[in-house]
Amino acid sequence: MKQIIALLLLVTLSYASNLKTLLNQANKNNDLLKANKINERSTQASIDSINKSYYPTIDIGVSAQNSNPRMLMRPGTTYVAFVKLNYLIYDGGIKKYNKISKRYELSSIKDASKQYKESLYLQIVKDFYALESLKELMKALEFKKRAIRAQYKKIKAFRDAGIVGDVEVYQLESALENVKYNLHSLNLQKNTLLMQLSLKVGKRVKRVSYSRFRKKRVSFSPNGDVRSLKSKMASIVANAKGVEAQNNFKVNLALEHNRFAYDRYDKLHPKGLSHQTNITLSATKRVYDGGANKKKAEAIKLQALSLNYKIKNALKNQKMQFSLAKLRISNIRVQIKSAKIALLAAKKNYEANLKKYDAGIIDSSEYLNALSNYVQAKAEYKRALNDLEVAYALYYFNAGKNIKRYIK
Repeated sequence: MKQIIALLLLVTLSYASNLKTLLNQANKNNDLLKANKINERSTQASIDSINKSYYPTIDIGVSAQNSNPRMLMRPGTTYVAFVKLNYLIYDGGIKKYNKISKRYELSSIKDASKQYKESLYLQIVKDFYALESLKELMKALEFKKRAIRAQYKKIKAFRDAGIVGDVEVYQLESALENVKYNLHSLNLQKNTLLMQLSLKVGKRVKRVSYSRFRKKRVSFSPNGDVRSLKSKMASIVANAKGVEAQNNFKVNLALEHNRFAYDRYDKLHPKGLSHQTNITLSATKRVYDGGANKKKAEAIKLQALSLNYKIKNALKNQKMQFSLAKLRISNIRVQIKSAKIALLAAKKNYEANLKKYDAGIIDSSEYLNALSNYVQAKAEYKRALNDLEVAYALYYFNAGKNIKRYIK
């Protein structure tokens, strides 16, 4: 029998998912994380496009011109086939600053994506330990149900023998039905949490197996949101420089080779050249635009200044949350100590009242009250332990660390 139970337990655990497994699955399957990765690829493609724009452009084409009546000393029909090469030797730095801007934008997107992933991990951690607390509460209620059922059968037999009255039986029966209803409600909560967890993970979760965090002290570092905002500000500054560069000197080299063919020609309308190559080197600079680009760059720089204040606020908020996370850990440790003592007292009280109830010294209401207190104390102690795990997840999250690294 013990071997069968051990085998069933092993099979159950093999289908259960621990916390690290859930986070790995979320990293692979979560739809919003996939969307963020595609967004990163899109921005990288924009950078690749700028890199490609440094190459010269080559165009080919044909044209036909028919004049009627013909102009003197020109044929009536001219055909042209051409090849044009254009190379912008220097654009004033526009592409350079656009590329810098896009690189910072990509860095910003990556940091924002990492922060979203960490936030998602934190949500999964909260759901995970909410399930664990719920599971422990259901275990405690199952114990309560078994205890009441055993007493119910015993008292019912005494009632049938005329030793006790109906009141005792009704009280136990009512308590038993109440426990059944509570278990039914908790089962609904469990299924709801499992569905929510499955949505975040991107894969169906049937059950979870217990996991714990390493309890370590860590240093503070800016999180992904702060880093993302800093990169975004740098991108905006580079964009402003790109706008200012539009008025700089631009140097361009162009080469064009043409092939000609003619029709409707005679002595008064002779053929022209059979081919011609033109090379043009030009330099231009916009000396006046009414100050439009200067004002446009100024507007962009003001956006960067505004973002700088948001960065300061985000950093202050993270530091505050980090400090609160440390206080939360200290508070929960005190709570665990208190809950442990309360559990020991409730257990002793329950065992004492159980003996008195079996001896007929107290009635069912006192027994049920002692049992309820014991069950509640067990659930509160287990919940405090799970709250400590969540508190450490919050601590690592607000320290700007990767939560997954600290799971045992």
